[in-house]
Amino acid sequence: MRIHSLCIFLASLLLLGACSSTTSSTKSADSGVPPAPAEEAGVDAGDTAATHTVSVTNFAYMPAELTIKVGDTVEWVWEEGTHTVSSGTDCVADKKIESGQHAAPFTFTHTFTEPGTMSYLCAYMEHCAKGQTGVISIKAK
Repeated sequence: MRIHSLCIFLASLLLLGACSSTTSSTKSADSGVPPAPAEEAGVDAGDTAATHTVSVTNFAYMPAELTIKVGDTVEWVWEEGTHTVSSGTDCVADKKIESGQHAAPFTFTHTFTEPGTMSYLCAYMEHCAKGQTGVISIKAK
């Protein structure tokens, strides 16, 4: 009986979440790459994905280094200025992940589906040369 009640409670929460909506005053962009189903991404159904926030400010990403798990989402939030989030190294964007150039306020998100390391940079003007770079380490769950 206790398990049955728990199942009804959880189903109610899921239904409420599906019916709710939020409103935001900032523009946002998605990476355009849909997240892989949990089985394909190596995500255990019992694991909960997390969202990590990186502030985008003049000449910096904060934090500049981040360790996450497969299935987690990173949300870059433009606090000031005009910037990009562009995957790449040595100030050369490979654009495997690309936010495009935007001015604050703006938010860009990407869900990581494979373990590895992604270096990224701001390709706007000389921001990368001034140190606006970051690294995300993606660990298998």
